[in-house]
Amino acid sequence: LMAWFFAVAIDEVAEVDVHAAAARMRLRPIEAAALFFSGCVVLSGLGLYVISEQSSPRRGIAQAAGNALFLSIILAYCCIIRIVWVARRKRRSKVSDDDPPA
Repeated sequence: LMAWFFAVAIDEVAEVDVHAAAARMRLRPIEAAALFFSGCVVLSGLGLYVISEQSSPRRGIAQAAGNALFLSIILAYCCIIRIVWVARRKRRSKVSDDDPPA
């Protein structure tokens, strides 16, 4: 669910044509980083699930997987916040340019 949320947010806010971007692999570095960290969220979450199903998991491994999940969520949020901030600035400048002076 989190990866879907991140991917939709990145594509919608950045106004990326998903099919064209996937075919040409033309993502900006910040968009690629956001998608990468979204994938890290999924993989570290899966790792934590596997670790939690063990009968006696090692504490160090569980902490490392939890830290990886926490760090990847924070980094994905930071990338998405940056994408949204840049997109809002672009939209604001378009709107102010389109408005005729009063």
